[in-house]
Amino acid sequence: MRKVSQRVAGSSAAAITALALGLSACSITIDRSTRESEGTSTPAAAQPTTQQSGAGAPAQTTVASPDPDSCDVPGGESATISNAISRIAPPMAGGSWTVGQSTLDGCSDLSYVVLETAGGTASSPYQLLIFHDGVMQGTGTRCNLPYQSIVDSGEDYVTVNYRYIAGDEPNAAPQGSVNITYQWTGSGVEMIGTLPEAATGGQC
Repeated sequence: MRKVSQRVAGSSAAAITALALGLSACSITIDRSTRESEGTSTPAAAQPTTQQSGAGAPAQTTVASPDPDSCDVPGGESATISNAISRIAPPMAGGSWTVGQSTLDGCSDLSYVVLETAGGTASSPYQLLIFHDGVMQGTGTRCNLPYQSIVDSGEDYVTVNYRYIAGDEPNAAPQGSVNITYQWTGSGVEMIGTLPEAATGGQC
């Protein structure tokens, strides 16, 4: 009986030891799992923050500065020419002007615009508008004359050829001719040369 008891006791002791080892192994496994889980956990992502301006903050407006190098005509080229035309007589009763050759800009000491009779011919009236820094100074002549053409121009002058009927030649082939130069003097426009009465018809 003692031998049996000893074997039973030995068996019981072995079983208890095995159970203890099993529990110990489970405890280690759980502990490792917990540690691994804690070690690989991902921290919460930081939430972005947005800064908003105050509701009453004034809106910023950018204003473009004028270009000091610009040669734009004050008020615009088209409006300037239209205003100039409105200040002079039409080419003839019932007629109107159309814009021909032009050097108009806002920088030149002297620039010009040639006006032609709309639907006219070489013998129809012309007029010369003269400008300084894009501002009208006046016309070449007080009256509207035919047979005009620009022969030369520069920063401060323009030279115009006026043809006219000198004798009994046909209107399409005037023989009289004279060049007149209009030049900016620093304070105004000077007319250099003289138009003969045959060219003006005594009108201007």
